[in-house]
Amino acid sequence: MSASVLVAGGGMAGLAAACAASEHGASVTVLEKGDALGGSLALSNGFLVTYPDAAALQAAVPGGDPALQALLASSLPPDASWLASLGVGLTARPSVGGRSGARLDPRQAVAALSARLDRRDVTVRLGTGLSRLIRRHGAVVGVEASSPAGTVEIGCDAVVVATGGFQGNAELLSRWCGLDSTAVYHRSNPWSTGDGLLACLEAGAATSASLATFYGHAMVAEPARLEVATWATATQYEGCECVALDS
Repeated sequence: MSASVLVAGGGMAGLAAACAASEHGASVTVLEKGDALGGSLALSNGFLVTYPDAAALQAAVPGGDPALQALLASSLPPDASWLASLGVGLTARPSVGGRSGARLDPRQAVAALSARLDRRDVTVRLGTGLSRLIRRHGAVVGVEASSPAGTVEIGCDAVVVATGGFQGNAELLSRWCGLDSTAVYHRSNPWSTGDGLLACLEAGAATSASLATFYGHAMVAEPARLEVATWATATQYEGCECVALDS
């Protein structure tokens, strides 16, 4: 009998996890809190980049976990090839700031991975967010999820938590990053409110050592306002290569 895998989150990580689990014969269910698959990937410029090796990554992010950094640095090339085998179009991205890798078109990538899930009869439940991990005798055996129709419990053999960050949660931004959410642009989908982080902490997980830092970009200043459709084109990438002037 095949294992049942529940993937919480339908962004890049969740779609990739669901495809991988289904390839290995698992019966897969994907929960996506939003009204469409894609998550923050759908709002991005589609860069898949990292440093060329673990040493360079450790030098750039000294507070990171060395084992995870080594895994990231070594896995990007084969993982990019795997995505291409699933129909995701990739182009090489030249090295900038010591980082290189590939670039994809977010819409095409989401469509290709979604089609892959359809062909493998993966169950996708939109508008359904992770609320709590269900544990029995110390093991996670399912999740409690919420939707407009109410709360439901779903049992499974394994849970993959891929719910994105917590940039849409003002309290968590203040607690972990010391940020006033009214003073920064919320450049992500509105459903990234830390559901996975909160569920895992409740289940006894530990946080990493670097939650006080965050991934961000310079954006245009007030009084200009940006819409979702213009985020990608208006974002100032490679800030480490730029000079900021106070006019």
